[in-house]
Amino acid sequence: MPEHIRWGMDSPHPLSQMRTELVWEGKYDEYGNRRTVDIAGCTMPMQKIETIDEPASRLMSQGNLFDATKAHWDDFRNILILGDNKLVMASLLKDFKGKTDLIYIDPPFDVGADFTMDVPIGDEKETVGKDQSTLEMVAYRDMWGKE
Repeated sequence: MPEHIRWGMDSPHPLSQMRTELVWEGKYDEYGNRRTVDIAGCTMPMQKIETIDEPASRLMSQGNLFDATKAHWDDFRNILILGDNKLVMASLLKDFKGKTDLIYIDPPFDVGADFTMDVPIGDEKETVGKDQSTLEMVAYRDMWGKE
């Protein structure tokens, strides 16, 4: 590619147009065309159990940064869903196809494995430990009473 090209708003670099994508065996056919996902038998209705909104006191302290009367589906940010990954993903596909930035899937529960890991910092001569905060203890405790 010639060195004299200037990348910018009118001529973006080709790498800036690429998106991150999960790829798995069978996602594309032998010609590179994406296969359709058959979810007809996998979807299930979502049931809202709880809605968590900003406390009124915090909303008042922020002033008019956000329209408090606006419906959540218009300015929607997060959903926390409990369920089987395959069923949940199939159910989300209808409403959120092409609109989702991140899906975080917790590791499987009750499999007897420790999913924590040590991350080396610097030259690895020193170790750094961090105790769980109260919030982390509550959020990540064993919900079924084994810990």
